[in-house]
Amino acid sequence: MRDQQTLKKCHVYVIDDDSAVLESMAFLLDAVGYPCATFSDGSEFLAKVGTLARGCIVTDFQMPGMNGYELYAAIRARSIDWPICLMSSTRKGLAPRAKALGFIDFLPKPIAAETLVRVLDRAEQLLSPGPGTT
Repeated sequence: MRDQQTLKKCHVYVIDDDSAVLESMAFLLDAVGYPCATFSDGSEFLAKVGTLARGCIVTDFQMPGMNGYELYAAIRARSIDWPICLMSSTRKGLAPRAKALGFIDFLPKPIAAETLVRVLDRAEQLLSPGPGTT
């Protein structure tokens, strides 16, 4: 367990229907100092988002009920402007469309730790108030 000085500020919310992915992402995020909560689908996340601290969302693309694009639209429809990153083991054409829709990045599975940290550091900058703001 790390001390509070090594803990990052950005909360990370991981959404995936694969419990093994959720477990490995939670382990990785804990190891690199990001507080994390996991959700098994978009509906579960949307039901709780109003109680969550502002943070970064990392969502799988292919999930039952609501895919990553649909979840993105539902989040934005609620006027939530948090950074959202799309991940998937399917690479065919997803990255360009994800970026065009407004996702901050596309992470191909399996996700390299260095890549995830780079994306989350960028998300943390996007969440930080700019100069002159409180």
